[in-house]
Amino acid sequence: MDPFWPIISAPAFAVLGGALLRTRQRPVYWSICCLLTLIIAGIYYHSLTRNPGPPFNSPSALTAVSIVLPMLGTFGIERAWWTLGRSRPTATAMLSLPLGIIVYGVTAFVVFVIAVNLGIVWP
Repeated sequence: MDPFWPIISAPAFAVLGGALLRTRQRPVYWSICCLLTLIIAGIYYHSLTRNPGPPFNSPSALTAVSIVLPMLGTFGIERAWWTLGRSRPTATAMLSLPLGIIVYGVTAFVVFVIAVNLGIVWP
């Protein structure tokens, strides 16, 4: 299994999951979002342990930095976006995907910069 497909699928799961779960109550929303994140992170962690990368990066640190934190950030922004756009559902839906991808990318970049500066992940 290629260890990098979860990085590509994680933003899609975060954006589509946030859009599909928007009508749920907050505890149900976050429980399902955490479960989706756990599933994608588990698959990514398993693939990293089977195909190790650079010797200084641990699979758990890479999983947390590249999957878990960006997905949770995207779920949070998607929840806020759908709450703000309740009066215009069509425009909100059309802008949801680009916003989710941008948020995922920015969150991943910020988390990677912080992790590299703290010495958790080596570039």
